[in-house]
Amino acid sequence: MAVTTYCIFLMQLAGNDAIVTRTLEVLEIQKLLISPTLLGIVVPGEFDLVIRTQDINTLVPIFKVIYHYKKRGKELAIVENLTEVEITSQVRLKKPPRWKAELKAVHSKPHLYRRLQQHNEGDKSLDYLYMDKDPRTGLPLVSIPKAFHDLFRKSPFSSERDPLLHHFSICNKLNHRMGSDKRFCMVTNSSLFLAYPNGKLQRSIEISAITQIMHSLQLIALKVPSEFDLLLSFDEVNLAISLVHVLKVIHKFRCSGTELPVESSVDVAQFNLIKPVTWKPTMAPVLTRQDLVDHLQRFNIAPHTTTSEKYLCT
Repeated sequence: MAVTTYCIFLMQLAGNDAIVTRTLEVLEIQKLLISPTLLGIVVPGEFDLVIRTQDINTLVPIFKVIYHYKKRGKELAIVENLTEVEITSQVRLKKPPRWKAELKAVHSKPHLYRRLQQHNEGDKSLDYLYMDKDPRTGLPLVSIPKAFHDLFRKSPFSSERDPLLHHFSICNKLNHRMGSDKRFCMVTNSSLFLAYPNGKLQRSIEISAITQIMHSLQLIALKVPSEFDLLLSFDEVNLAISLVHVLKVIHKFRCSGTELPVESSVDVAQFNLIKPVTWKPTMAPVLTRQDLVDHLQRFNIAPHTTTSEKYLCT
């Protein structure tokens, strides 16, 4: 194992060589589970990791410091004084079906020296490096879980592009016959996207074109008069609630403060779920996080303050 300025690298010996088998960003850790000889690392976005080591007292402080710095002061959750059985019963070690190891860059000492020089010179651009939300809306910046990176590698949502994303989930798209199909649901700073299970994009909807939301538990209906409406269901209520919140905030931001009407019940009969014969999908552009940073810097918007809607990122 090797720990860099932001990553944990696991390596397997192969003769005289060491082959990297997994890289894990410290900021993706949810919590640490600790016994005298076992260290459990809980990583909801991938799969968990359990290490047997005598260096727990050395590793844990390193993880805490890196996490605290990358998360801008947030503390890493730690559960101590557990038994080995308690740790192994709380972790999920099975790899997701589509998971593939991704290599991360290893920063050099000159890179560190440049960062220190920037810090000492008061370089404000450093504040944008670990920005975890859009300061104009307060919405968190999220990433597609690594288990699905391979599906989106040839799309605008490729992890290499670092897309600007506020919501990612798996849902069921219901049709007018009430049949359902699995879809990925993604929300950028301006649009809602649906993608097939293979990652191919199916539809994008400008959030400003949504005129009404009906929401009841796991079910969400979106009124889109300029195209046709959308009915989604989720396995978890909190995912539906999260999507409604994100859509409301973005709609208000992009529509000069106009609130998006939300009703707490769903009347499917009010929605037109039939695709017009002449309709053809047109995919909205997907900005990157760097696009957001460039925009904020252009208008001198600090990464941790909320500002006026006039600074809309287009």
